[in-house]
Amino acid sequence: VAPILFPAAPGQSRFVGFLNQRAFEQLTRKTHPDGKGSLSLFSSDGTLLLRYPYPERLIGLDFSQGPLFGEMLGEQITGTSWAPKSTDGVLRLVAHHQLNGYPFVMTAGLEADSILNRARNEIITAAIVLVTVLLFIGVLVVLLVRQFHLAEASRRALLEAEARLRDLATHDSLTGCLNRRAILVEASEELHRFRRNGRPFSLLMIDVD
Repeated sequence: VAPILFPAAPGQSRFVGFLNQRAFEQLTRKTHPDGKGSLSLFSSDGTLLLRYPYPERLIGLDFSQGPLFGEMLGEQITGTSWAPKSTDGVLRLVAHHQLNGYPFVMTAGLEADSILNRARNEIITAAIVLVTVLLFIGVLVVLLVRQFHLAEASRRALLEAEARLRDLATHDSLTGCLNRRAILVEASEELHRFRRNGRPFSLLMIDVD
């Protein structure tokens, strides 16, 4: 346990509390179930009160001259920074928060290797998802292009068939000349044009044989 002494207001008794290392360890394990993190509790003057993982040699040391108390807390009561490896040989990204109403500063650290592993796993997952999406898009594009070519070929075949049918319907199969129905259509159009514009036209009939 770590004893904590709260200064009392004038005329009041001084309150003494105790911080339980085992409870702090349980809190750390709940916060970092993978065991890759750390929790620390400092007094407001920079003394390390509790920490897990528990390096006994650090408990009670003064960290007031370190970057946390010397720089970070002077700028903001909450923030993040990289903790030096000199503490326990592990590089950590540490978030700190000065507790309101209590003379404590709480820090939560996450090992750099754990962050990199998480980032690597996220990148691999994102890459797999991206490759899957790209493959899906590629297959979809191939199918769409194939469907487009099939539709274009069908359209061309339909136009050619329509042209052949139109030719068969308007031309004599023996001579290739316009048949009677086509001649009547052409004559009707010329007659309408004559009535509309007053332009004369002639009709010449020849008995070939």
